[in-house]
Order: sequence, then C-alpha cells, then structure tokens
Amino acid sequence: MPAHGSCHVLSSVPSVGRRRRALFPTRINLPPEHGVCDPSGDWLRGRLAPLIEEVLFDARLMEPLNSVVICKTVKEFREQHIDHSIRLWVLLMYGLWKRICYAK
Repeated sequence: MPAHGSCHVLSSVPSVGRRRRALFPTRINLPPEHGVCDPSGDWLRGRLAPLIEEVLFDARLMEPLNSVVICKTVKEFREQHIDHSIRLWVLLMYGLWKRICYAK
C-alpha cells in the first residue's frame, strides 16, 4: 500500500460490508476492512515504473484502447508531473487482469 494517498473506507458503505459477509460462510473470520487507497504518484513513478512500461506499452494487452493516448498519458505523468495516477492505476490493473485471464 502506498505511503501517501487518500484512503476511502469501504466498510462505511453498508452494502459493501453486507456483500462481503454474504460471500463467505459465517465460520470464516474475515479481517477488518481497511479500505482502498489511491495509488501514489511517487509509487507509480518509482517502484512500479518498470511494470507500468511493461504492461501499458504492450499494445496487445491494452487493446482495444488507443495506445497513442496511453503513451501520451504516461509521458505527461512522468515528464510534466500531471497527476494521472488514478488513470494509470486503472490501466495497469486492466492490463494485468487481461494478461492473467487471457494468457495463452
């Protein structure tokens, strides 16, 4: 989890907590919900930078999305420090999901 980032506690949304409990039998003790944190720009520019390049610059993984726009977004994020961290995080998760689920 990033050191800096805003956290949104999902447990404050009643339907999420109920859904989560409904998915697991009552005999399973679930850990407390801690929320979901937005990725830190420093984290995406630092430790995750190689993974961002590997996944987001793979046109096959990003298909049907526009690779020119993705490259431009990454460049703006890195060079101009425009905060595209949420956008890049979503693209990264999409690419990783596609790589895992559609691996041949």
